[in-house]
Amino acid sequence: MNLLAVDDEQLALLDLEHTIREALPTCSLAAFTLPEDALAYARDTPVDAAFLDIEIPGMSGLGLAAALREINPHTNIIFVTGYDAY
Repeated sequence: MNLLAVDDEQLALLDLEHTIREALPTCSLAAFTLPEDALAYARDTPVDAAFLDIEIPGMSGLGLAAALREINPHTNIIFVTGYDAY
């Protein structure tokens, strides 16, 4: 299973990576702080699920989700955020 994690805050990303690896120790996980890097990865590697922060400078998690689904409509999207508004 190929997973993707994107969060612009490095500490939050490390925590997310740890949680995913604890739950799915055999998965292949790629983590990025920049949405552009995540998209480049997804163009070359089929992504089964993506864990995305909603508030990312430059491209929101919602925009990133749409771009990932254009690359692979079967990619499952899971939004993660610390904001109460969501």
